[in-house]
Parts: sequence; structure tokens; C-alpha cells
Amino acid sequence: MFENIHPFMDSNGRTGCQLLNFVLLRNGYRPAAIKYDAGRAYARGLEPWQVGSKTDSFCSIFLDCVEQEEQTLVDLIERLRHLR
Repeated sequence: MFENIHPFMDSNGRTGCQLLNFVLLRNGYRPAAIKYDAGRAYARGLEPWQVGSKTDSFCSIFLDCVEQEEQTLVDLIERLRHLR
């Protein structure tokens, strides 16, 4: 987990998200958008992973963020269709 070894306090989350997106893209997935208001939940999900290598909480929160982003895109597509 990158956030465990990152030597800087500032930009830790932003850099970690960019690395996560790099891994996603490299494996054929779209980048994930973690919205600012989900930042605290995202950080809380990291804690069990950092302490005891438990990934369930982080994965659940990350998937929630991805689902919200996908729904936002679906809603946008629907609005654009109605503009025709």
C-alpha cells in the first residue's frame, strides 16, 4: 500500500489516488474519481489496511466511490440524450 511508505505528509492522498488510477488503467479499467466529500471515508477505509492488512473496508468504500461515479455518468448521459 503506497500510503504506508510515502515519505511526505502533504499530497499523500492525491499521489496515492494517481497511483491507484495508474494501476487501474494498466489493467484495462477506467480511472476512479474519489470525490472530495468521500475523502474522510476513504481515509477511514485505509486505517485497517495500514494496521492489519485488512482490505475489506477500503475495498468497500472504494467500490462505493466507483458506483457513485458510474451513476453520475449514467445520469449525465441521460440528460444529454434529452437535449437532442
